[in-house]
Amino acid sequence: MAKYALIYVHGFLSSGQARKASLTREYLAQNQPEISFYAPDLPDAPAAAWACLSQLATSLQRSGAKLGFIGGSMGGFFAMYLAPQFKARACLVNPCVDPYSLLPPKPTKMVNPYTKNEFVIDDSYKAILRSIEASHVITPQNLALYLETGDEVLNYKVAQEKFKSLVLPVTQIVTGGHHTFDHYAQYLPEMVNFLFSAPVNQALK
Repeated sequence: MAKYALIYVHGFLSSGQARKASLTREYLAQNQPEISFYAPDLPDAPAAAWACLSQLATSLQRSGAKLGFIGGSMGGFFAMYLAPQFKARACLVNPCVDPYSLLPPKPTKMVNPYTKNEFVIDDSYKAILRSIEASHVITPQNLALYLETGDEVLNYKVAQEKFKSLVLPVTQIVTGGHHTFDHYAQYLPEMVNFLFSAPVNQALK
């Protein structure tokens, strides 16, 4: 069984084959093969996505693996609430910290461009996101925040404001960039280093 497991949590209307997931997979294969990598294609419904991630993390932890999470966009929302449940660390990359506030005000049919799955965003969809937020805690000492000021989808200042009164061990605010986080490959070694304790950290030095 794997001693270390990194779970990548993709964002809204994305998949486990998205750019940041692929870069992470390649980086670990080339530099840290002792870390097993998981990037599941999550259901578009938030309750089902949360259940999928919880089941995966529970199974890996029961097998003895030390967990780490990287979450991008809405995946960052899930990751910051999952990490405390599993006594793990999480890196939040251009996270959407309030996804319910950004969704359409009226019931709207959506199509995931990766999976072609069709679903509807309505009040119940938003209510589930709010319930996840309300029923789970954040452990700031186990979070690393990565923001690009040029994010064209999310205002980086919203995430910055959420965490400004909390002491996070890592906060990187990079000028420019895009929602996909252009500097991801540059910061990926630092993220992996943050997520896992020795001997993985020693191997990265």
